[in-house]
Amino acid sequence: MTIIQMRKNVLLLLLALLCAVSFWSRPTHAEPGVSVSIYDASAVYNPTTNGFDMQVSWNTTSPVATIQYHNVYMVPAGTSFNGTDPLSINPLAGSGAGGGTGTHNWSSNSSISTINGGIIGPGTPLNDGNYDIYVVASVPNGPVFNNFPSQAYTIHLSRMVVSPVTITTGDQVPANPTYAKADDTATLTFTLSKAPSAMPTVQFTFLDAVVTSVGNNVYKAQYRFTGSEHAEGITAIAINVQNEGQSLRTVRTTTDSSAVFYDKTNPTGTITINNGAPSTNTTAVTLDIAGSDLYTPTVYSRSQHSHPFAGTAAEPILLASIDQSIWSIKALLAGAGPQPEAGSGVEKMRFSNDNVNWSDWEPYSTTKAWTLTDGDGTKTVYMKLKDKAGNEMTQPVNASILLQQPISITPVSITGSNTAKGYVKVGDTATLTFSLSKPTSSALTASIAGNDVAVTSVSNNVYSASYTFTDSDFDGRVRFSIRVGSNPPEASTSSTTDDSNLIFDKTAPTATALTINSGAATTNTTAVTLTIDGNDTRYLASSSRQLASADNSLYATWGLLASSEPQSSGLSQMRFSNDGVIWSDWEPYATTKAWTLSYDNGTKTVYMNLKDLVGNEMKTPYTATIDLQKPNHSSSSSPSYSPSETITINVENGVTASGSVVSTATINRTTDTNGRKTDSVTFTLDQANKTVEELKSAGSDSARIVIPDPKDEVSEVNVTIPKTSTESLVKGNVGVEISTANGRVNIPKSSLEGFTDDVYFRFVPIKTENDRKAVEDRVKIEQEVRLAVGNDNISIVGRPMTIETNLQNRPVTLMIPLGDTSSLTEQQLHNLGVFIEHSDGTKEFVRGEIVNYDASGKLGIQFTVTKFSTFTVVKTEGLNKITHKAYINGYPDGTFGPEKNITRAEMAALLARVSDKTATKSSIAYTDVASSHWAKEAIDQATKMGLMEGYNGSSFKPEQMITRAEMAAILSRISSNSAGSGDSFKDVNGHWAQSVVAQAKAAGYIDGYTDGTFRPEQTLTRAEAVTMMNKLLGRGPLSGAAPKWSDVSSGSWAFEQIQEASIDHTSEKNATGGEQWGTTP
Repeated sequence: MTIIQMRKNVLLLLLALLCAVSFWSRPTHAEPGVSVSIYDASAVYNPTTNGFDMQVSWNTTSPVATIQYHNVYMVPAGTSFNGTDPLSINPLAGSGAGGGTGTHNWSSNSSISTINGGIIGPGTPLNDGNYDIYVVASVPNGPVFNNFPSQAYTIHLSRMVVSPVTITTGDQVPANPTYAKADDTATLTFTLSKAPSAMPTVQFTFLDAVVTSVGNNVYKAQYRFTGSEHAEGITAIAINVQNEGQSLRTVRTTTDSSAVFYDKTNPTGTITINNGAPSTNTTAVTLDIAGSDLYTPTVYSRSQHSHPFAGTAAEPILLASIDQSIWSIKALLAGAGPQPEAGSGVEKMRFSNDNVNWSDWEPYSTTKAWTLTDGDGTKTVYMKLKDKAGNEMTQPVNASILLQQPISITPVSITGSNTAKGYVKVGDTATLTFSLSKPTSSALTASIAGNDVAVTSVSNNVYSASYTFTDSDFDGRVRFSIRVGSNPPEASTSSTTDDSNLIFDKTAPTATALTINSGAATTNTTAVTLTIDGNDTRYLASSSRQLASADNSLYATWGLLASSEPQSSGLSQMRFSNDGVIWSDWEPYATTKAWTLSYDNGTKTVYMNLKDLVGNEMKTPYTATIDLQKPNHSSSSSPSYSPSETITINVENGVTASGSVVSTATINRTTDTNGRKTDSVTFTLDQANKTVEELKSAGSDSARIVIPDPKDEVSEVNVTIPKTSTESLVKGNVGVEISTANGRVNIPKSSLEGFTDDVYFRFVPIKTENDRKAVEDRVKIEQEVRLAVGNDNISIVGRPMTIETNLQNRPVTLMIPLGDTSSLTEQQLHNLGVFIEHSDGTKEFVRGEIVNYDASGKLGIQFTVTKFSTFTVVKTEGLNKITHKAYINGYPDGTFGPEKNITRAEMAALLARVSDKTATKSSIAYTDVASSHWAKEAIDQATKMGLMEGYNGSSFKPEQMITRAEMAAILSRISSNSAGSGDSFKDVNGHWAQSVVAQAKAAGYIDGYTDGTFRPEQTLTRAEAVTMMNKLLGRGPLSGAAPKWSDVSSGSWAFEQIQEASIDHTSEKNATGGEQWGTTP
């Protein structure tokens, strides 16, 4: 554009401006030399005075004359006003008139309610309507004044009040301001003091709104912002009310200062990472945010009551309109540029590492701590901003930084090949498994127990190193180290991330004491009690200590110091022998043991061997001796030992409750120095032969040895049936029952067959209240009892009884007397059960059957067992009636999916429902279990209870299927049943789960296949899972309930197990030991 053209444009612009000024200007009535022009006047109704508060503004010019004063007059519209002689009308009282030229702003002194003018008459009241305002300037002329009036300025007086007036956005509480964006609706509510002559009209930003009457002169105006409006910021309002056909002055303000701020412009912003640094070595970074929410203001030009968009301006310009109103607007002026103004303001922000997954909206701040994704490379962080009106950035802004993380070693774990978790011995192998955060070309080195070991790559950035221990290694914690690179290493560690550790134990335990019958020199029975004391507790200083020697030299030593850590695995098992050659099975270590000496009289030696948890055995057995002096029942020799008391007892026909006497036997009763009485009975060969002969004649196959205790004074009863006697009984097809005052044992002939030793039984009733209370407290917390009876009140009935025998793993029928049952109802009798603590450490709860204990009518509870120890009769209110909640669900289509595999996440959810184990471990933030995963809480719970573990300490693999071996491991962790391993399956030998499979099988939780295999790596089906879990929980199978699932017929092998696991129900135990359905709540 040329300079000439630019000048021409400027001239045209100035010409347009002059035209505008001419358009908005209005000529005044001019007397010679003096001109008075009114440019504004208003009258606002005052309800308190019923009058009007008035304001008048004018401008006076006078080139020569001096203006002495001004007066303001008001007359009804159209009334003739004699401007040259205004003294016939009284002026309005007010302030601000004065004399002189220029602009004047006059206000009435008080509300004007009458016109005291001569034309209308004194005290004429002001009625609503139009009135003319005049301003007269007075110029002194000698003793008189010359008056110069203005032209009339017409105003409308109305006692219509618009109040209250309030505005808000949507359903928000009115405020100054509420914010609105495009598609939001602003609502203006106002009340009129009386009914208008026409429906009020309302404008928002000069655009018409929809007005509705609410009732009682209350109106509501609503306007929905479309986004096409040019005006942003505080929304201008105009309420136009007509009264008596005349338009009132428009109301433009609210009475409560409420306002709506309209903002249609999206916020903008920038983001930098770590103050603009080009790179970082950690994923934790700081974001610097600069947000802005500005808009460019717009104005309107006025033309024939329309308001088209005009443009922008730098500053407000006052222009006068033709009707003398004043408009404060921004006009398009030469050289003026857009001046942005503040919008509603940035309120919220959110971020993303991938522009897909976003963080939650959070309050806007200029800084933000953020975590980049793992892995080296350029990382981009995206940001979005939102303003108070709700406008959101349509496209995010971003910033990038180069991430170059140092290599790290995590996770790290160490395991041992020994079945005792956390321990190893000579010949065992420790395996160190670790992962690197990223690939490396640097050398990897490791040491275990001070020995350098080779590092092997297992998979992507996962490595392992192993070491097999020798006798030259030191007992105690197995130390290790891992290094990446050298001099100095890029990374190194000597600790695990999952708290795993190993203790190397190469030292066998020691026995410190073994006594027989509390150290007695002699015994008259082969049934004795061993007292054991062993030790496998050693400590090693956790770090070297400096100890001063006698000559003040210093020695760095490892010693038995305070705050040291264990270096041994602890006593675990024991076994015994009468000859040092033939040994009993290994059993859990205990401080007492019932034992049977070899049969013949003489000095008897008992050998003991101890084993620690890791498997180290004593090299040399520990021994104890006692002199056995049994009474001699043969006719050829006199007894070598005379008991303190000899009592003859009956051997009866055992077929009837009170049978005929078929033989006799002898009780040898001894009393120790504490007054404790012990009865010993040996059923000799002569007595056995006579019994068989008599029973054969009577057609009976059962003998009963009756051992009375009418005074309840005997503390222990020992019964021995020599091998020759058992052979006689078996040959005669006769079983034998031992009947004492505190327990009866019925041994069928089949359980005596093939037994090659003397049979002994030892009966010890628990009589003292303290011992009885200790048993009761123990029973109340045992899981087997709680699973059977729930949380009902539990108490002991009768007298707990300890029975020991060497006739193990052969079925016998046991009957325990109930004592005084006069206070028990028939229903309470049916709610009795027996808690059994076996000598091998296992525990069980059985129902039993209520029977007559003896001919006197005393009641007992009868049940069958194959192992012996302590038997306690338990009473509970909930034994017969069982309430079970379903712990597994089917699918929405009504199927259960019995052959579908069960995932690790599903198993975690199942365990969380059925187990109440105390958390013993810390939770793990698995990398593949998001916080939104449906089973996240259950996985955390199963991990903390120690029932499930992750892989390499970092992943859980929630969607991976559970194998049968993994299920066996879970069963062993949740169960407190410490059954021995026993025989297992032929296809688990050498498998990592061999011991837990064997344990689960021994406990009766799992079954194999008909071909003798277990198939440990086969995935577990849902039907198999609930069957195993039911057995663990002592639940089901449930019979009698209607089939619930369309794909599980009543003929399915797992039908009743699935019903039990998936139906809420009440039931009672049935004859098969299962549950008979009662109701479904």
